[in-house]
Amino acid sequence: MYLTDILNFLAYSSSLDEGLSNLSNALFNVSKASLIKRLDNVNSSPSRGCSVASRCVYVGRFQPPHCGHLHVIKWALQYCDELIIVVGSAQESYTLKNPFTAGERLEMLRLALADEGLDISRFWLIPLQDIAMNSVWVRYLEVNLPKFNRAVSRNPLVVKLFRDYGYEVLIPPAYKREVCSGTRIRQLMLSNDSRWEKLVTPSVAEYIRHIGGVERIVLLAHGD
Repeated sequence: MYLTDILNFLAYSSSLDEGLSNLSNALFNVSKASLIKRLDNVNSSPSRGCSVASRCVYVGRFQPPHCGHLHVIKWALQYCDELIIVVGSAQESYTLKNPFTAGERLEMLRLALADEGLDISRFWLIPLQDIAMNSVWVRYLEVNLPKFNRAVSRNPLVVKLFRDYGYEVLIPPAYKREVCSGTRIRQLMLSNDSRWEKLVTPSVAEYIRHIGGVERIVLLAHGD
C-alpha cells in the first residue's frame, strides 16, 4: 500500500476515526492476503523448504541396527540426496524390547554405515522420543527435524500418516524380515545363539560385545 492510497482513505472518509478504521482494515486484508500467498507458495513447493533437492526421513528403533535397516538405507540413497535417520523411542532403554540406549544406537548406526562404506555426510542421525498422538506425529517430526520432503517406510500406518500430510512416501522392497529383524536378533542373543552376529555388521557385533549387550538382555529377561 502506497502513501497516496493512505491519503485517499483519510480524505474520502466522513471522519478521522472512520478513515483510520478503514485504513486499518485495508492493511489487515493486505497482510492476510500476502501471508496466504506465501504459505501457498511454500506448500506447493516440491522442496518443502529443503536446502537439497531430495531429503528423506527414515524412522526406526534400531534395537539394534541390522542388515534389514541397511538394505532400506542403501535402497533409499538411490532416490535421496540426504537421509535423516530418526532413532525413535529415544526415551526407552534397558527393557527386552528396547535394550539399548539412544546413544548406543547412534554409535551402532555410525559403525554400521562406516562398515558399509557409506558417505556419512549424506546422513542426519537424530534421536527422538515418542509421542502418544498419531494424528500429529508427522507435525512433531516437522518441528524437531531438519526440513525433509519425502519419507521412507513399509509400515502401513506410517505410510498413511505421511501421505495425509501430503508427503511422497518411498516404499522399499521387502527384505528377509522373518530372518533379519530386531526381534529375532534379540531372541538369538537371549538364547546365546551366536548367529545374531551375522545379522549385523562386524563393528556393530563387536560394539555389542564390548558393552555387554547380550548379558544385558539375559539379565532383563531373568531380572525378576
